[in-house]
Amino acid sequence: MTTGDWSGWHDGMLPSSGLTTPNLRYMHVQQMRMLLPTRDLPRLTHLCISSFTDSELPTLVGDVLQHCPALTSLILRKVRSRGRFDTEDVSNTQPLHLPHLSRVVLADMDFLAIQHFARLFVSRPVPCMQIILTNDAGALYAYEGEFFAALYLQYWRSAHPTDTPRLSVAAHASEDYPSSSGLSITLANSAHVLHISLSPLVFEWDLRRSGGRRWSEWRLSLLTPLRALPDLREVWLTDMHVDTFMSVDSLPFSGIPGETGHDLGYGQAQVQAQAAARQAQVPALETVVVVYNCSARGCRNSLSIRPTLVALPKCPSRARPNQNSQSQSQSQSQSQPASDSPALATTTGSMAPPPLAHLILAVGYDAADAASLHDTWQSALLPGGNGQVEVSATLLRELATEQYAYVRHAALRVQLMPRLALAPGELARLRECFAAVDVEEVDRIPRAPVPGCVRDEVLAPRAFVPGSVLC
Repeated sequence: MTTGDWSGWHDGMLPSSGLTTPNLRYMHVQQMRMLLPTRDLPRLTHLCISSFTDSELPTLVGDVLQHCPALTSLILRKVRSRGRFDTEDVSNTQPLHLPHLSRVVLADMDFLAIQHFARLFVSRPVPCMQIILTNDAGALYAYEGEFFAALYLQYWRSAHPTDTPRLSVAAHASEDYPSSSGLSITLANSAHVLHISLSPLVFEWDLRRSGGRRWSEWRLSLLTPLRALPDLREVWLTDMHVDTFMSVDSLPFSGIPGETGHDLGYGQAQVQAQAAARQAQVPALETVVVVYNCSARGCRNSLSIRPTLVALPKCPSRARPNQNSQSQSQSQSQSQPASDSPALATTTGSMAPPPLAHLILAVGYDAADAASLHDTWQSALLPGGNGQVEVSATLLRELATEQYAYVRHAALRVQLMPRLALAPGELARLRECFAAVDVEEVDRIPRAPVPGCVRDEVLAPRAFVPGSVLC
């Protein structure tokens, strides 16, 4: 255990400067139950419990939190119950009232543990909640889309009426794990953020053990509820082009190509959810930001940079249902009870195109890779030694299809980092396709904004949990 009142953490530990209980502000308890606080800690603001296993874990952690009325940041990492959490116990979880709690990180725990601890704080949305899996494949043993759907809606509806809540979905690749991709989902508004991150290593382990079956189940549970978010206006899609096993077509608007729910052994409700997802509607979508990182796996040695729109919703024009389909739909609606879940609602015909007004295409690279990328581009005798961004090969071909016709009504802004340039003639081709085109230089790859409540000066010196947005 480390404790203290200094404002920085070192090597993943909280600072140490005295053990006087009334003055404790920071506490990190690891492995040993006897070190957990059993009396009131009126000044404690930061608590981390990690690498902890106990048969009475739910009650134990709840009792500890009752002693910390001033708590602002809580990290639970690799916290497990000896034996599995009972599903009934999880459903009966009573929320805690910690009025100052602003940041909660639940890392590397199995799903039922995550579900239990997340429900401790449902009385009001914690300004910043993060669920992070970095190296624990055990979390893939159980999944429940309804839990994520409720969590998404809770944070989505926490936005002020004048807010523009945004959804960010990113694929994460690693040179160390060439057959896998990680995934992160962020919902953010001006006062709240929900961040879920799964590293490539989680999927790599599952790929070896079950051929990726559990990852497919998690993917369905995580992504399908996103299509039920009401009034979705702004979406960020980052590095969709790096994906391998997890097809980019499944992020986050369309179904899972090449797989059916029955092939994966899903129940009927999940098959219906998957079918509804393929015809999801995003009637309010106004802004889409597509981020392409040249440093991502499979792109570092590419002489041409070819952005794609494949992750955008596909919206062909509405088709009038024939008489047979109408009769079949009516008979089904009479024989089946109506569902209250938007994720399980089925639709007829094709989805209506959204009123997309702005499409931002950001192309860049990690600062650490700048020198090697520039050497590659210069060795190929490209004009000016710049990386060439080609839109004709993929993006313009996609725009020519009916599914992406609605995109042509948007104003396009192309953001390029230094030493990147549109290939000759591409700007003219873009102006023929879009209502307006603007090209600007940016210093770094843009990221979806998150509210200031995410930041914590105590956590600033290091990313205490990999994949976290705290630092």
